[in-house]
Amino acid sequence: GALLAQDRGDDLARMFRLFARVADGLEPMAKMFMDHAKERGRALLEERRGQIERARAEQRKPSAAEPELVEGLLALHDRLTEMVKTLFGGHVLFRKALKEAFQDVVNTDASADIGNVEMLVAYADRALRGAIKLDEAQLEELLEKLLQLFIYLSDKDLYSELYRDALAKRLLQSKSASFEAEKGMIAKMKMQQGAPFTTKLEGMVNDYNVGEDTEKKFQTHLDALRKSGGASGGGSG
Repeated sequence: GALLAQDRGDDLARMFRLFARVADGLEPMAKMFMDHAKERGRALLEERRGQIERARAEQRKPSAAEPELVEGLLALHDRLTEMVKTLFGGHVLFRKALKEAFQDVVNTDASADIGNVEMLVAYADRALRGAIKLDEAQLEELLEKLLQLFIYLSDKDLYSELYRDALAKRLLQSKSASFEAEKGMIAKMKMQQGAPFTTKLEGMVNDYNVGEDTEKKFQTHLDALRKSGGASGGGSG
């Protein structure tokens, strides 16, 4: 535990090689790694709670667009994924430990008012609006990392609903920084969750991107979706 806390990579790698020679020797080490990951993630959630409390004390409304928690989770996931790869040889026990830890953290809301799903959608929205200054390759990399956090979510239907609303606003307001990035992110979700999850998202982008009277056609499409319940339903239709 202390080696993890102190980020002593060489010692951890030696410990891994030693314990790997013992029957069931890696299980306690993987458990320590999982506990460390949960502890660091919960510390990020606690920082978010403090951020919300400060905002309320100053009579400011907390916002899902505040990026610190998502940025912290992305950085933590990067660091721990690299540890699994370089120090623990990509061993299945450590990959499983990382998955279980992040499932716990990502599905624990720091606030009852603004959940982690809302913050992940808001962060993706900032990226796809171009509010985060990135080139195409960097944007692609960031969206891939956000997808990794999305995979841990238990309530993907809520994510789909909120993502559709954010996508509709980007398109209607002509705020999308890149149609290629929009289509790329939808393709990533389709690959992960299957075609039904992204059917309406694909339809929105395709309908917006064709025809001469784009805005009118797209608004008609959205109105039809709302009448059929599609604009506010789950992600399975």
